[in-house]
Amino acid sequence: MDDFFDDFRRLRKTIDKMFRDMFVDDFFEETGTIAVPKETRKYRAPIHDIVENDKEVFVTIELPGVKKEDIDINISENELEVKVDKDVEKKKEGEYLRTHLGFYKKITLPAEVDEDNVKATYNNGVLEIKLKKKKDTKKKKIKID
Repeated sequence: MDDFFDDFRRLRKTIDKMFRDMFVDDFFEETGTIAVPKETRKYRAPIHDIVENDKEVFVTIELPGVKKEDIDINISENELEVKVDKDVEKKKEGEYLRTHLGFYKKITLPAEVDEDNVKATYNNGVLEIKLKKKKDTKKKKIKID
């Protein structure tokens, strides 16, 4: 017979795994059941959308409260990496408030793109990236013997 708390333990394991998968990346190391970022910095995974047509890939990423100067974008043939890493200090009525604003997202693109033909715009907390696909990437049908 199952223990009364078995269902709760399974639920907790599922939720812990969900948070580990959501926040553990190259910048994080896993400690026990909690994902802890290196150097105690916290990175959030921003919401993103990817749309593709025959010639281009469009990526939209939400980065609220970020200035465009603080966004780092790196692109390889089939990966897009977006990172924001900023310490924010505010003085309010004689007190200092120091916070860390951090986002990190590494996206595997649906096709190889031309790194030299990329256009990025940032407006009202939304980063839009337009990537041209490489011209020589064509699908090849293979017949099964």
